[in-house]
Amino acid sequence: EQVIVMTADLKCPDGRRRVSEVLSRMG
Repeated sequence: EQVIVMTADLKCPDGRRRVSEVLSRMG
């Protein structure tokens, strides 16, 4: 589920920043 949300967020600048934070948190 998270992956789908992340891909959708990639379309928005804010979403990209959020995805970056999540990826950094995951390691």
